[in-house]
Amino acid sequence: MAARRKHWSPEYSLDPAWSPDGQFLLYSGPDVGTTFAIRAVAADGRPYPLPALILSRGARRLAFWRDSRSVVVLRGDVNRKSFWLVDLQTGAERQLGEVAPESLIKDFDVSRNGDAIVFDRMQETSQIALIERAH
Repeated sequence: MAARRKHWSPEYSLDPAWSPDGQFLLYSGPDVGTTFAIRAVAADGRPYPLPALILSRGARRLAFWRDSRSVVVLRGDVNRKSFWLVDLQTGAERQLGEVAPESLIKDFDVSRNGDAIVFDRMQETSQIALIERAH
């Protein structure tokens, strides 16, 4: 009986996300320039077919939406971001919603049923006040 060969790639990878069905893993490659490709590998290590999915620096995060067929990503420029749904079989995209201008999003996640996107937001217009107490 022949031994099963494990597939393995020494490729540099970041931000892994397992599909909800456990069949494949999405990850991003090295940051070279201002954009980077999302790649996929099957649970056994073989390459997993995926339509071209390119994200920009500062919008590296993605999250699965309801099932293993689509992901939510951030699109837009530095000052104006929006959430988009990407079909992992066809590559089709549709906008889900916009984020307030001048908001910086570092991380987000999607509820299990896909009804909500939870994210952190920082704004440059935030005000900090120093209150000194009297001695």
